[in-house]
Amino acid sequence: MRERQAVVRARIAETEERETRELLVEMDCANVEDHQAIVAAAKGQATSGKAMNRFHLLAKLQAQLRKKGVQKWFLHLSGCEALERWLSPNPDGSFPPQQVVETALDVLDALPIEIEHLQNSNIAKVLQYYAGGRAVQDAKITQRATHLLQRWRVTVYNLSYEYDEEGLHELRHRELRRKLEVVKAFDPADLLKDGAK
Repeated sequence: MRERQAVVRARIAETEERETRELLVEMDCANVEDHQAIVAAAKGQATSGKAMNRFHLLAKLQAQLRKKGVQKWFLHLSGCEALERWLSPNPDGSFPPQQVVETALDVLDALPIEIEHLQNSNIAKVLQYYAGGRAVQDAKITQRATHLLQRWRVTVYNLSYEYDEEGLHELRHRELRRKLEVVKAFDPADLLKDGAK
């Protein structure tokens, strides 16, 4: 029975990995094709279509990344970098359509992103365009990007927002503040006075 369950789990994992790899290839192809269409349009060349490839892939992206196993593989296979490319400025300096941005933010919000995922991509840097309001003039997108960046800072710096029974920040935070106050108040002349006694 256990062997059979192990075989089933292994097949599920293989399927999830394959689906994730295919999704990442589709995401990159859609991004490249959109960028090619944008460059061709900027040069006044006739193209076979508009830069809508990312837009057409949104439903599949959302559906696939609802699966926890696919999320794990997506992060393992550098999915943050793929989303970074989707959210980066287009070759003409414009930014992706609002629906693409909103979906990418939904995906980023749902993913269990850890420090190594942030270190291996520039997704946080790209989100700063949106958090600062430089990419789009939509308050909701700005707020969501800001929220993601704040959440990631908590992860990176191992911050905690837990409160103790007194209603104050946790003990570690208070101790750190006390140490900072001691350092700020330190006067090297005090050492000389103590040594002269």
